[in-house]
Amino acid sequence: MTRAELKAEAKKKLHGNWRWAVAVVLIISLINVIVSSPSYMQFAVRGNLAGLDYKFQMHWLLEICLSIFIGFFALSYAVTFLNLCDGRRENAVKSAFSAFYDNLFIPEFLNYLLQNIFELLWGLLLIIPGLIKSYSYAMTPYIVKDMVDSGQHVGFTTGVTASKRLMAGHKWELFVLDLSFVGWYVLLCGIGILLGVGFSFLVKATGLFQIFASTVTVGLCVSLGLLVLTPYVQTTRAEFYRNLAGNQFK
Repeated sequence: MTRAELKAEAKKKLHGNWRWAVAVVLIISLINVIVSSPSYMQFAVRGNLAGLDYKFQMHWLLEICLSIFIGFFALSYAVTFLNLCDGRRENAVKSAFSAFYDNLFIPEFLNYLLQNIFELLWGLLLIIPGLIKSYSYAMTPYIVKDMVDSGQHVGFTTGVTASKRLMAGHKWELFVLDLSFVGWYVLLCGIGILLGVGFSFLVKATGLFQIFASTVTVGLCVSLGLLVLTPYVQTTRAEFYRNLAGNQFK
């Protein structure tokens, strides 16, 4: 399929499912905001450990754990919208936690960790090799889901290795597909900035309040736009996988 055909198919799958899709994205987004809130990162622990501030150590430990959780939690997008492409749809709440259900948690989590370790190591070399490898491993969560659904054994490296093999010669296609959505993100930011500036003038805000009002308006506008854009992007990516892989991992 061409990019236009993949996007058209994604829109077709989302037809009649937009409210459900937006609800899924909203739930995942709210949970991510809650767990990453600065108030959850503040520790009243004081002390000293080998000359280092214990509070500082705990802060960064929590940062790492939260980053891992948020990244893994986002895999529910891949699982949920691949289900949609395959004609299956759970309720919005279960869909938001789909990476934790149906025996997916352990194999998805193990492959997710390995994928991120590989991407980090490649990224330490140079940005470009790291980016290329991220596209090599991009189909990992989809492959793991298909294999688990079909009752196959999924090891620590199964999904990552299969994704690398599947994406050979197709990384550029996915990169260009992702790039084709950049205009939507730029449009969202542009509308947000215009509304932010307009709102600050409307309320005759000045100084710090003007900056605050503009920032909040931009943030709200972009966030609302992403609630609609994210399902479109995720469904198109799921269609890319299904078109490329077919049923070979089922």
